[in-house]
Amino acid sequence: MSDQDITESNPSGRIALHWQILIALALAVVVGLVANESTMIFGAALTEIFGFFGGLFINALKMIVVPLIVASIIMGVRNMAGRENIG
Repeated sequence: MSDQDITESNPSGRIALHWQILIALALAVVVGLVANESTMIFGAALTEIFGFFGGLFINALKMIVVPLIVASIIMGVRNMAGRENIG
């Protein structure tokens, strides 16, 4: 398959999403196998570094989810308030 075939099927020249996901999955497996608990970077265990960024990610998700749920409930009640068939 030539480069011309790839760009003709995908005019933007980007890799298809399913291939991006498979590549990311393969890279994650490789990093997981290489980076066991004894791996050190700059004197810190790699799991501690990943744990820190993982904690930041989870806290960011919590900060996003709660306002979305509250906003959804408020909008649902607001949309139902104008109707006479509540209940």
